Amino acid sequence: MKLILVGGVQGVGKSTLLDFCKDEFAGKIEIIDAGELFRQYCIRDKLKTHNEVEELIIESILEMPKDATIVLHWHFAVTRPEGFIPQISFERIKRLALSQLIDEVVLIAVEAPVDVIYDRRLKDSDSKKRNLSIETIRGEIECDFEFMKKHAEIFTVHLGVDRVAIHQIENIDLEVAKSKLRSIV
Repeated sequence: MKLILVGGVQGVGKSTLLDFCKDEFAGKIEIIDAGELFRQYCIRDKLKTHNEVEELIIESILEMPKDATIVLHWHFAVTRPEGFIPQISFERIKRLALSQLIDEVVLIAVEAPVDVIYDRRLKDSDSKKRNLSIETIRGEIECDFEFMKKHAEIFTVHLGVDRVAIHQIENIDLEVAKSKLRSIV
């Protein structure tokens, strides 16, 4: 199984790139939108706890066919009132790494300059609740990067360095970003 985590802070363009993936690789990949599952089950419908949704995501991955390529719409770090936490606990990430089902892990950091992220967030501020402080965005980027390194460390320890890849995609020019993503997937 190939596991591709496409992460980055809100406003870097993950959704746009994953919509492209959905069309470009239709029938060849499975896409799991972890953030949408949290919004659906924890926030809108209030049917599950955070831990139950984490478990749902992990089980969804583990139930995929051994030859599947799974692309996850991911946040390496999410903000909570108590501070930043991983979207899925590091203990569950470790369980995934130890499952013996994962052949390859690709961690992708989608990036954009702070002012571009700010403008994108401002543009969709009517429909999405996002922080509009430049300093906060900088902090989110820094934390997301640190948490991505922790994801890489967990997968590398348990799978080996030759089975874990890290890529950065700068999403300023959408066509260039799509091309880079196409070459990775």
